[in-house]
Amino acid sequence: KVTDEATLNTISSNKDQVQTTIQYFDGLGRPLQTIQRQGSPAGNDIIQPFEYDPFGREARKYLPYTAGGTTGSYRSDALGSSGAQKNYYNSPPSGVPAIPSGAYAETLFEASPLNRVSEQGAPGAAYQPGSSHTVRTAYGTNAAGEVSLWTVSSTGASRSTYQAGTLYKTTLTDENGNLTQEYKDLQGKVVSKKAQVATGTYLTTDYIYDDLDNLRYVVPPLPAGVTLGSTLSETDALFSNFVYGYHYDSRKRLKEKKVPGKGWEYLVYNKLDQVVLSQ
Repeated sequence: KVTDEATLNTISSNKDQVQTTIQYFDGLGRPLQTIQRQGSPAGNDIIQPFEYDPFGREARKYLPYTAGGTTGSYRSDALGSSGAQKNYYNSPPSGVPAIPSGAYAETLFEASPLNRVSEQGAPGAAYQPGSSHTVRTAYGTNAAGEVSLWTVSSTGASRSTYQAGTLYKTTLTDENGNLTQEYKDLQGKVVSKKAQVATGTYLTTDYIYDDLDNLRYVVPPLPAGVTLGSTLSETDALFSNFVYGYHYDSRKRLKEKKVPGKGWEYLVYNKLDQVVLSQ
């Protein structure tokens, strides 16, 4: 047990006895640098720099680097056009890959007060915004008939479709150009996800809720040759083999659940709302 600063300083000088992490903050309480003292295999400091745009957003996330010195002091030369972090990855030591002009992940935001991410890069020049290897996000609403609208009954659910403009739609394009679409209702619940497997072909997962906003059923992508009709019944073979199901008690506690290919599992609670029995 260390109770005085002198002993702490003595121990801290030996990296084999203690790990020391030092953080530096600006006047707004935002981190500027995190330094792991003597954290590298060679015993040098590992520096993690941070940078913010005029709106206070961390638009670039920099990779950490090592620098000579073991004091954990603030590095004022970390960033910039000729900063130590950039120079480190331009001419890295043995065992560290070179990442010229791109040792950071850059984030682009849409031009709105919502500050939503429109494009996300990754370390490496080939993965920065403007290339074809970033993650791009588009925001919009659904078209009529694009998403199934399920209405839950006591024994299953029936299907119609959402009207146009009643769901939030987020389209994610990954580094390889594959699309993923997510639909949320006005309460923020995810009601459907679609993953592209070929041009114009998607694997769809539907999330079905009851009137109390409890998740009742999850319908994952179905195998080839299996078709989902306009109704979903808990007594159907399709439901038994492919659908997740959930039942709740009057206190909205999960009392029964089912996974594909398995029967219902029953849960019993004690007075402290703890599960004490499952069958």
